[in-house]
Amino acid sequence: MEKKNGCRTLCGTPGYLAPEILERWPAYDVKCDVWSVGVILFLLLGGYLPFDDEDEDKVFDRTRNGQYDFRPQFWRNISSGAKDLVTRCLTINPNKRVDATQALNHEWMEVRESELASHSVDVDKLKKLVEAKRKMRAAVTTVRETEQELDTVWMSDSCVHLLFVSFPPLHSTFSSWRQIG
Repeated sequence: MEKKNGCRTLCGTPGYLAPEILERWPAYDVKCDVWSVGVILFLLLGGYLPFDDEDEDKVFDRTRNGQYDFRPQFWRNISSGAKDLVTRCLTINPNKRVDATQALNHEWMEVRESELASHSVDVDKLKKLVEAKRKMRAAVTTVRETEQELDTVWMSDSCVHLLFVSFPPLHSTFSSWRQIG
């Protein structure tokens, strides 16, 4: 007899959550964990998250719709069996998604270690990709904040200049304040 959890609470990490968790209907059970394993497998094999985006709402939309792609520059050397397992784990409908036993019995999981040696994951490369992405986000955030500060300063300078040109008495008053201060 199979026991289902019947959970409806929204909890987890964006990008790893199964669609049924986001929808809170139907109630989710352990197959949502298979989805998360599929996301992790995708990350380990491809080097990037399947539903990743700067905008969390887009991550949720892509997750709900199962929108991901096997970008050739990252997946060209990954076997069709591995891609098939990822696809079966990332099936939107939990009733059609593989369960843990089926995933463990998948043909790709049966591949001998000697065959896997030629397709090993370069952990250092993966670390560099993650670190590069972190630095890129930090740089973009810094640029965005700098632009906002420059816009504020430019607006302030423009307003002061406009006041001085429009109202000459303010210029002499401001000049005298600067001499006093």
